Amino acid sequence: VVPCKEGEPFWLNPSRAKGTVLFLTIPWKGHIVHLRRIGQWFKGRPNYKIHFACMKEDEEELKNLGELHVTEGDECVSSPFFATIEDGFRAIVRSSGTEQSEGGSTLFLHVFRCMAEYSEKKQDPMAAFMSFCFRVLCSVKPDVVVCDGFCMMNNLVPAWCAAEKIRLLPVHSPGIPEDYDKNTAKDGASNGEPQIKIAPEIMAKVMGVSVEFIKAMEQKVDPSQLPQVNSSELTLTGLMNTVAGMPPEMVGFMTSPLAKKLKVPL
Repeated sequence: VVPCKEGEPFWLNPSRAKGTVLFLTIPWKGHIVHLRRIGQWFKGRPNYKIHFACMKEDEEELKNLGELHVTEGDECVSSPFFATIEDGFRAIVRSSGTEQSEGGSTLFLHVFRCMAEYSEKKQDPMAAFMSFCFRVLCSVKPDVVVCDGFCMMNNLVPAWCAAEKIRLLPVHSPGIPEDYDKNTAKDGASNGEPQIKIAPEIMAKVMGVSVEFIKAMEQKVDPSQLPQVNSSELTLTGLMNTVAGMPPEMVGFMTSPLAKKLKVPL
């Protein structure tokens, strides 16, 4: 093991730090492998207490790396959701022609279609997954969170870590180009890929709103003229999109719906 050099993060130096490290994982083989390898680095170092949050199907693979926290109850709906997305990704990569040439645009569209299908079944797998993450975060109270890049969606985990003064290390799959963010154009296109266009019917299901609401948003209708939205019917994605479009002084009104969706106390 190569010791940390002067100037590197103190919490990676076993001789100078101690604490609790929590790994937040998703059940994609190309993603979890990196967190597992980082976890193996910590194994046997007595200054650290290691926790892994994972799906039931990954319990066997991670059981020797630290204390495990697995999905339970309603949280388990996230497992088939992730499996469906992974199967779709695999099919896209193996395909030829239009789908493969569209690259990331097709992958993102596939995710939205999966979310819409679950919404039709009155299920919100993103809320189930983030609720699981927050249950474990609140229980473990870690000093450091190492998470899959997927956990950065909606900015909930980063916001929680910032509020609790907890160090956060997101790990992005090498399948994403390192300069992806830098090359993202202002119009949303990246690396020459076509800009993603989601049908209003799909986006309405993803967010938990009416198609009329989505169309009005696309037409940039004055906010006061938008169709009414019931916050209790919004998905987690819909709630976070609503928060993102609010002026800061109004965000507090969404605290209760978000807490209820994530099943965390106010």
